[in-house]
Amino acid sequence: MGSKSSAFAALNHPTPTSRDDTPDLELNDSADVGGEEVTNGFGREPDMSSQFQIQEFLETSAPEPLDTSNFTVTEENVVFGETYVRVSLKEEEYLLIGGQYELSVQKGVVMLDGVLMDSENNPVNVVAPMFKAVPVIRSVSSDDGSSVLPQNFQSVILIRDYSTGLQNVGDLLPPLKNMFSFVSSDPKKPLPPYEAKFYGYTFTPVLPPQKSRTSGTLISDQWKLAMNTVTERSRILVIGTKNSGKSTFVTNLINQLLQTTTVNVMDIDPGQPEFSSQDCISLSEVDSPIFGMNMHQYNLLVEHYTGFSSPSRQPTRYIAAMKALTNYYWTHLHKKNLPLLINTPGWIKGFGIELLKDMCSFIKPTQVIFLTYPDSDEENELMNSLRTESFLKITGVHNYNAAKSLPSHLRSLRILQYFHQISPLPRYNFTPLLHKAPYRVPFSDNSSIDSVTISFVTILDAYELHHDDIPGALDGCVVAVYSVPTTKAQDLFSSGNVSMTKNLPNYVSDSVFSTVFHDLYDSESCHFFGHALIHSVDLVRKVFNVYMPKNSTPTGLSDQTLIFIRGRTEIPIGEIAPKLICDQTDVARRNGKIIAAPYVTFHKRMGKGSKELRFRRNILRNSHGAK
Repeated sequence: MGSKSSAFAALNHPTPTSRDDTPDLELNDSADVGGEEVTNGFGREPDMSSQFQIQEFLETSAPEPLDTSNFTVTEENVVFGETYVRVSLKEEEYLLIGGQYELSVQKGVVMLDGVLMDSENNPVNVVAPMFKAVPVIRSVSSDDGSSVLPQNFQSVILIRDYSTGLQNVGDLLPPLKNMFSFVSSDPKKPLPPYEAKFYGYTFTPVLPPQKSRTSGTLISDQWKLAMNTVTERSRILVIGTKNSGKSTFVTNLINQLLQTTTVNVMDIDPGQPEFSSQDCISLSEVDSPIFGMNMHQYNLLVEHYTGFSSPSRQPTRYIAAMKALTNYYWTHLHKKNLPLLINTPGWIKGFGIELLKDMCSFIKPTQVIFLTYPDSDEENELMNSLRTESFLKITGVHNYNAAKSLPSHLRSLRILQYFHQISPLPRYNFTPLLHKAPYRVPFSDNSSIDSVTISFVTILDAYELHHDDIPGALDGCVVAVYSVPTTKAQDLFSSGNVSMTKNLPNYVSDSVFSTVFHDLYDSESCHFFGHALIHSVDLVRKVFNVYMPKNSTPTGLSDQTLIFIRGRTEIPIGEIAPKLICDQTDVARRNGKIIAAPYVTFHKRMGKGSKELRFRRNILRNSHGAK
């Protein structure tokens, strides 16, 4: 990975625990907000009236979910190459293609998720897993000379193999080992001859009579009408229940707006973020279209760690982070007159409405777009609660098959993507992290503070935690890496609110930390650098052994010190206990050898009255059965 360099900024060459080739770490701060802090941006524009315009597009045609193509393979319309397939389409023919591929147009014009493409466009890379809406490639009429094509073909596209490494995530996350397997067919029956020819490519077309395990979406007149109401200065709050098509709508709206302008996106869904790291919320600038899965196709401006996948766990912390994002917007972005899209959690009842009300008071949206269903009874409370200039109701898209992907699996995928990213992005290597040496990062067990040591750790939502339990509470866990002003840390130590024990990391309770660092998100001098996975805590050397992507590690710390914040961000068991290591340990144990695998045990230690618990994973929400 390169020559020796600093791992955590000025941490002065943290030493790998078992090798000499320390990775070369180029360090970037993704959360340097800069500029003047805004405590209240509401006075920048006149107050909105309590009366607002309500528009309903429910009577126009709704989005049409597609589970197969209307294209049939023949000798005339498909040419197979070693790493590519050339397809000729007639007008209004469309293809659903899942997997990973590079798409280019050789003749005519096609529309890909609302974006027109012709032969003058550069090829685009598409990553389409089965838990996302499948991109739809549709041939449209044009005047670029396609009439010379034989057999009344309207356009010709070239689909090439493309790989990011995501297809190997099943090595660490078995439930998603078939994330690019789209076709649901009888495995006992052989595939038709032409469909069998697609075997071996990195992509899979969904051809009749086969049906996709997830669906694609043709943009309807209803969605087009809603999208056409968005102007360059709009601030759009997109809301709806889980699995209602919010992400699909936001992606298509971004692609449409990008034809004329750059788009700002505020992602405030820490549970299933589209533009943030797991358990984070963020503000980004998007300048390139998104097809299928969002593969780092945005410029991250500022990001905050909330610590939990749901705002309900610590709502005060979540609201503070959300307000900090809006302050950044009013200070740095509002004057640019770019559209702002706000991607929200699928929580629109009870306390979820209170959070949406807070967001409306912070950002003052010019428009709320509510994805609903004709028989829904939720909009009345929303319309009476949310303060906006315009409230639009449109029909959502329910994808029952996509709902079968457990949110926990998708959260695990995102955290694995984060730790296994390699340059150039988007590329991933899912070799278990335990196969390489972690970095040694020193921690402090006294009141001395510097820029190369972890001054203290805090654990969110933990009460009456004994200091001796800190190493066990951090082993194999994900933490957020923050820098805070040295002077503020010194004041905290002077107050006597830091628990210090020889050879143990300094510890600050959640209640004290939240009080002292109440401005953690708003202060320009506090920066979030990303996640780190703690391999172990070495109490003899007084170091944390950690893993962290090299493009996320801190650098250039001046008058600052580092801290670790542990929330409830989970790491998949396949990462800290890879199957290969566990299998080898189990075989050795059966042969009478004693080999300890990290983090796991093969012995039952059940006390009196205890029992094993088996969790059901097939329980869906009521809305998941909707049609």
